[in-house]
Amino acid sequence: MGGDNTGRPRYRDWGRGIKAAIRRANQTLKEDERISGDIVAYSVRHAVITDLLSEDGIDQVAVEKITETSGEMIRRHYYKVVEERLKKKLANRRSLGNTEFETQTHTKPNAERDSIAKWP
Repeated sequence: MGGDNTGRPRYRDWGRGIKAAIRRANQTLKEDERISGDIVAYSVRHAVITDLLSEDGIDQVAVEKITETSGEMIRRHYYKVVEERLKKKLANRRSLGNTEFETQTHTKPNAERDSIAKWP
């Protein structure tokens, strides 16, 4: 994640900024609306990637570039989000009718399956 001219990683300053913003926001929020003090920079990153893939419908390759995250990492940690979006898209396609989209969890590599349909 690079650093500034002091040699410190940028995420340290970014994380401090998030903590300060949470403290400021909590000063004006009602007690039951306050943001948890446990939120860290990674929590925000995770939420953004999840929203980009699901609610915003941004394709995986674009999310990789926007967030500087590898495709492998997105597949490993966010596949469920992409899978749900894919199910919704397939359910809405007229050419597929009401075909149920089923997925299987594979724990061992399968050369034939992987050569036929690579994800993404």
